[in-house]
Amino acid sequence: MIPPPIRLTSTKRSVGLKLVYGGPLPGFASFEDAVAKASTEPLPAQPHGDDFLYSSGTTGRPKGIKLPLLPISVDEPGYMYVTIFGGLFGYGTETVYLSPAPFYHAAPLRFMGVVQALGGTVVVMEKFDPEGFLSAVEKYRVTDTQVVPTMFVRLLKLPAERRAAADTSSFRTVVHAAAPCPVEVKRQMIDWFGPVIHEYYASTEAIGATYVNSADWLEHPGTVGQPLLGIPRICGPDGDVLGPDV
Repeated sequence: MIPPPIRLTSTKRSVGLKLVYGGPLPGFASFEDAVAKASTEPLPAQPHGDDFLYSSGTTGRPKGIKLPLLPISVDEPGYMYVTIFGGLFGYGTETVYLSPAPFYHAAPLRFMGVVQALGGTVVVMEKFDPEGFLSAVEKYRVTDTQVVPTMFVRLLKLPAERRAAADTSSFRTVVHAAAPCPVEVKRQMIDWFGPVIHEYYASTEAIGATYVNSADWLEHPGTVGQPLLGIPRICGPDGDVLGPDV
């Protein structure tokens, strides 16, 4: 009799079968042997670790951003993004967060991780579509989400009757980032969802960030807010730091 792996391999092209084989392979080290030789004692200073993100706003192919690990051990809760976004947007155990974007992008991955770290619930859309977005908000009583301006535009293109009938009263925060948002698009979204729209401007490289809520944006349409991280430095054309009232 032909062994099952060989039979499956010979027929997979005709039936569209994906074959996964587990076991030792010649020329490859054994994971089990490596683990058996390792010490079972905890590392003396085990860092918390971090994700490795790729910049999406770059020329050419996306570039991996390797940031230095923070001096936080695995048994400490002080993860930077949990502290910042959890406090800024009030995420917690009552949060129901709708993620309409793929997790291979930086912000969706980080926000999902923050909500889970704080004990909230994450609802994941397989693919964004405006009708599905509103249906998920209504079904799960979504409290928080993060989108990009293109999603705002697609939501606003829904028939007026559907938009008027949508129950978005559960929203506490609707965060947008990743690209410039046209002033009229954002104004229409605030008129529709209410003053729950928040915006931050930042980068995967973590070199700084700004933040603005709905009230401040309505006073200064088009602004991306004030610095959220770091110390602001205002420089002249020559790069020198300017003093006050310059």
